[in-house]
Amino acid sequence: MVFVLILLVVATAAAQNTTPNQAQTASKPAEAAASSSFPLRDIKVEGNENFSAEEIIALSGLKIGQSVTPGDFEAAIGKINAAGVFDALEFRYGASGDGYRVTFKVEEVDELYPVRFAGFGVPDEQIQTLLREKVPLFGPKVPPTGRVIKGIGDSLQAFWTGLGNDSKIIGALAPVGEGGWEMLFQPEGEVQTIAFTKFENTGVIPALELQRVFHNIGSGVPYSEERLIEMLRFNIGPLYEEKGRLEVNFCPCTTEPDTETKGLVVTVHVEEGAEYRFGSINFPREGSMADGFARAIRFKSGEIADMSLVAAARQRMESTLKDNGFMNSSVEIDRKRDPEKKTVSVAFRVEEGDRYTFNQLKIEGLDVVGEAALRKRWGLQVGEPFNASYPAFFLDRIRAEGMFDNLKDTGWNIQVDESKKAVNVTLTFR
Repeated sequence: MVFVLILLVVATAAAQNTTPNQAQTASKPAEAAASSSFPLRDIKVEGNENFSAEEIIALSGLKIGQSVTPGDFEAAIGKINAAGVFDALEFRYGASGDGYRVTFKVEEVDELYPVRFAGFGVPDEQIQTLLREKVPLFGPKVPPTGRVIKGIGDSLQAFWTGLGNDSKIIGALAPVGEGGWEMLFQPEGEVQTIAFTKFENTGVIPALELQRVFHNIGSGVPYSEERLIEMLRFNIGPLYEEKGRLEVNFCPCTTEPDTETKGLVVTVHVEEGAEYRFGSINFPREGSMADGFARAIRFKSGEIADMSLVAAARQRMESTLKDNGFMNSSVEIDRKRDPEKKTVSVAFRVEEGDRYTFNQLKIEGLDVVGEAALRKRWGLQVGEPFNASYPAFFLDRIRAEGMFDNLKDTGWNIQVDESKKAVNVTLTFR
């Protein structure tokens, strides 16, 4: 449900012969303000990310220079709300020269998904042009439910029926890529789904292993070779990269009807490519974290380029940073292939950020005696670099040692003081 909050921030003119800058003099200010008509001089939009200010203003129906009253602003926010892509809306208005200014503040819905069309037999550009004309605020991303989805479905149904077809248009969330989703619209029956995926020429990985991994991912997904390749690249590609096959390619693919369902049996031809080995390995070799970075990297130049080892090294480097107080640090990976030498060079780019220290320990759920005993065991000292792993490690040790009887549950959380670059820890016992 969308909540519409109307903020009347600035008192406006009380009568037709005053301006918005003049003081309110009517005996009933609210009624007078509601009837005050002046030119609209400025419109602004705040909080928008996926939808442009121009689109939202156009949807409001307001135009610079037109004569408006506060009631027109209420009507405008109703039109914006009707688009169905905002969780919350509010407006404020005031004086701008001899007229009004109005600002709309929007809060977009959290879940927006890329939209895709399949089985219509026309270029996507033609469909997108149609929807931009018919559906308010239609864009490359849409919510999964609500007015926008209904508008898209109704417009596509009218378009499809106009082409002489009688099948129903279906719109639903569909998996894509690495854990991603998209809103897929298609005519019912025009696009077949994947029933089963087989693999051939698989090389270093047995075909049955690939079938096992991919079955639950691909089964039931509407088939197109382009989309299938994308799913294979995200879900099967990493298995080959663990074997040093960094140039693996999938398809051409062949399809045949599944005898037990209305779907397709898809056969994927795999070209695993040449085996790559690690070339140069670069990371920060100076500074307080250099030794920790070196220990995090557990592969060497000349070894088979198992890229899962690179990902694991990155996680260890990030943990090393956070265990030394660098709470907002990040580690990025650059890799560069040499197709002639069949090597891949790996570079770790580190952004340490600010270093945070431990400031205070709070304990909840223990009596005075238990709290005192626990504080004696706590190892972090005030002013030391904060170790992000320590609270969990400390509680695991307390549970393992059976320090308290009838202990059912423990927990911890941290509170970060950005101004002091310090961290407070709260331990909870039940």
